[in-house]
Formats: sequence, structure tokens, C-alpha cells
Amino acid sequence: MDVDIENVSTTVEERSAGTIARILWASDGGPVRRIINGRQTKPTGTFPSIKAGMTMPWESRLERIAFQMADASSRIDMWLAQPHRLEMMVRGRGAPLLYFPDMMLKARTSLGIDLQRGMSFSEAAAKPVGRGAKEHLQTIILEIKEDVDPRDGDEAYQQKLVLAKEVYRRRGFKFFELRRKKHFTYEVVETVRRLNFDKWVAIDAYDEHLCQNEFKSDGPKQYWRLAKALGDGPFGRAKLHALHSRGFVSIDLNTGLKGNTNVWLLEREAWR
Repeated sequence: MDVDIENVSTTVEERSAGTIARILWASDGGPVRRIINGRQTKPTGTFPSIKAGMTMPWESRLERIAFQMADASSRIDMWLAQPHRLEMMVRGRGAPLLYFPDMMLKARTSLGIDLQRGMSFSEAAAKPVGRGAKEHLQTIILEIKEDVDPRDGDEAYQQKLVLAKEVYRRRGFKFFELRRKKHFTYEVVETVRRLNFDKWVAIDAYDEHLCQNEFKSDGPKQYWRLAKALGDGPFGRAKLHALHSRGFVSIDLNTGLKGNTNVWLLEREAWR
């Protein structure tokens, strides 16, 4: 197992229906499982995240797409991959059932409401946020799977998921299972991929001033106008993408990075 037990803090969670559950968090606030070992035969890698403030490990290309969506979403304040280990001690069973969720989000409540209503994760995450739109944050747990997963027919695994969902529900966490076809729209994924290329572009107070100066009235401004104010051609667009990624503005990613796309100015709550 890849968990460093000495680097884990424990929180006892629930005792009910013959089950005792606890969540183990990494003491440094990062992923519980960080090391991708040499036994893996599938694509693996790491993803540098602005919102997590560290590099996150991914174990499938679909997870990497979800990471890009989370880092680009104006509705998600923070996220972690492999955030904790859930141990469930079931009466009559010797060893505990172990569950490692793929992702944990700290997101606006409206994101969870949209997912609960059946909206795809890519569409919900790509929604913009308007200035002054204050919402409470909630914890959302994500299980990310391909449309066909070898564990779909595993009765023991499915029962473990049922128990995990109940533990999270009692803690007030939302739990969603994301599948590729339903939750990841190609057009939005491509838009977010393009934006992620520019998220580390250097910006400063002068760039913020140039952008903010375009918002002389309430409501959104068009993408082309803000990009032009920040510089000519690709340079201005890259600056605008970086300002979005740092939480200074919010681009409507569902309509793409186009000239007539609406962009909102946000409150000064950047993740820098």
C-alpha cells in the first residue's frame, strides 16, 4: 500500500448499523497517496494545481481531465486528489474495508445542486460566477470512472461504495460518480485544456488594473474587449486566461474562448 502511515492524522467519523468508520487525512494537507509506483501498467502522471497549491497525482487520463476542470472552474475554491483514506470496520468482518476517493472539492453549493439535478460535471464546472455572488462552500467527493469499468460487476466493491456513500452523507458531504460520456463534454474539455496552457502566465497589478478598468459598469464584458486591453493577439488572451485561473475574472467556459464570450469581474479573492 502506498500510504505513509506516519504521515497520517485520524478522525473518527461514524458508528452505526454495526459499522465504525474513520477518515485518515495526510498531516500536511495533501494527498494521502502521492507515489505512483512502478507496478502500474496504465498511464500515470502529475498535475501542477493552482488551487491545491501543490502537484497532484493522476492515475488515468480521465482523472487528468477532471483535474483540469477543477483547476479552471470559478465555482471550485479548492480540490485534492486522493484526499483521504476511508476505513470502514464492519461487524463480523476482520479487516476493514478501505476506500480512496479520486477527488475532493470545496465548491459552491450551486455546483452540487446542478450535479444532483443531472447536469454534467464539465458543464457545471464551466459555469461562470458573477461579482458579489456569495455562496456557502460544501465538500464534494468524486469517483471518476470510464463508461465501462471492471469494478462494475464486482459485488463486494459496489457494497463498499454503498457504505462509503452513507458515511459521507452522514458527514454532510455530497458524493457523485462521474462517467466519461455523461460528465465530460468534448467541447468544454478542449476549452479548459486550452485555458490551462496559460494559467501560469505571469500577471501583475498593472494587468489587473487594465482588466478592471474595462468594467466601468455592472455586468459582464466581452472576451475580445478584455483581451485587447491586456495586449495584442495571443499575448492578451493568455493574460486573460491567467487572470481567470487566478480568480480575478470568471469566463463563461461553456461558450468557449471566443470574442463574444461573457466575462465577469470577481471580488478580490484570488488563490495567489
